Parts: sequence; structure tokens; C-alpha cells
Amino acid sequence: MIACLTELSFRSATYPAYSPVDITCLITASASFSSVAVFKIAPGPEVQLSVFSNPESDSVLVANAQTRRSNPSSQQVALTTTLLDGQCQDSGTYQCRQDSGNSAQGEITITAPLVTPTVTVPDDIISNKEVSMQCEGVTDPGGSLFWSLRAPGRSTFSRGLDDVSTSSQISSDSCSVTRQLSTRQVFDMSWNNTEVRCDVSDPAGNSVTFPLLIISEVLCAIDRRTVKSDMRRQSLKFIAVCDISQLVYPDL
Repeated sequence: MIACLTELSFRSATYPAYSPVDITCLITASASFSSVAVFKIAPGPEVQLSVFSNPESDSVLVANAQTRRSNPSSQQVALTTTLLDGQCQDSGTYQCRQDSGNSAQGEITITAPLVTPTVTVPDDIISNKEVSMQCEGVTDPGGSLFWSLRAPGRSTFSRGLDDVSTSSQISSDSCSVTRQLSTRQVFDMSWNNTEVRCDVSDPAGNSVTFPLLIISEVLCAIDRRTVKSDMRRQSLKFIAVCDISQLVYPDL
């Protein structure tokens, strides 16, 4: 029989959405107990999630969950109910209740999921011509998306492009917002090989990085004076990177 308690406590914690969520009651050993039940008590109506009984006969009362027992120290037993796929609505106040009437409660907080942002960038960026870039990512309700830049030879990123960027909200729920960051910018050749990163402010750490590969606008101004052999070597590249309407083909 598991020794019971002079003290029952609850382990408050924060988890990203769509990850396993541990709801843990900690027992300090000193006497026997028959059962400890786990409830969500707010918001909304009270819901019982599980019950830990002695001898070890534990029950889960909600879908997509499981229980386990562990010993974080020689003086404690952890009774954990794990929600296998935590959702925003799982945020709230939880309570552990021993059959003797002793209880403890705490908070479980669900934040935005850890999702890598996605970026949309033109295949071909021509110098001195306006380019549109977008980044889409998931943030906490108070979070944001922003660009960071690292020039060639620099060791760190710094925030940039704020003055040419706008943010919009695509969708939301109680713990996350899907946002889009849109930018229109003209890049000259000095930007070539600059690394651009789309960052999420909250939760921090989610980002995606790509290099700016700038193609000189001179390549799109080829005319009949171009040496034919040069055009033979590079015409495929010109077609790939230039507006076809700008191309003038020599007689090959």
C-alpha cells in the first residue's frame, strides 16, 4: 500500500497545445490512503478526470488520457494523469482530493502550439524591383510575427523591415492566433546573401530562416548586342530569372 500524506500538493505547469499535458498530484508519505481523485474545477462545470486507488487500481474517466505513478523522491509519490493531446480548452484550475478530505489545487496553462512558421518568397528576386514576402505563423494571443536580418559576416540577427511590413490575423482560438506578416520591399545587390528570419515573439523560439539571393537587373536587360555564345550558355538562366517580356533573343 502506498504511504499517504501529511501533505498533498498540486504541480502547476504550462504546456503548448497539441502536446501531452501532465496533471500531477504529489503525496508526501506518512500514512496510508485509499484513493486520490483528480478534477478540473474551472472554468465550466466540474469534471472528474481520474482516480488513484490502493491497492494500485487506477481509473481514467475521460477520453484520450492515461495515468501513471512515479517517485520523484524517497519522500513523495507522484500521481499523474496525462492528457495525450492537450487542447486550448484544457487550461484551467485542477484539484486533487484525497478520500480523507484533504485537497490541493493549481493551474494548468495551455499556450500556442510549437509550429514552425512558413514563408512565401518569390523564386527570383531581381535587384531594384519590388518584392512581396509573407510569413504565416501561430502565436499566443498577445504574440506577434517579425523579421530579423543577418548581413553576411555578421554573427547575430537584428530586427528589421518593420517599416515595410503589415500583420493580419487569419484565425484564432482561446490560446493561439494564426497570423500573417506581409512585406513589400525593393532590394539592391547589397542585400545579396543576407539571411532573413521570420520570428514568433510568443512562444519564443519558433522561427524559419532563408537567404536572399539577389539577381542583378542587368541580366534582364540583355539585347542583341550580347555575344551569341554568351547567350547560348546563359539563355536558360535568363529565362528562369527574368520576366519573359523583357527578353530580347539574338539570332542564334
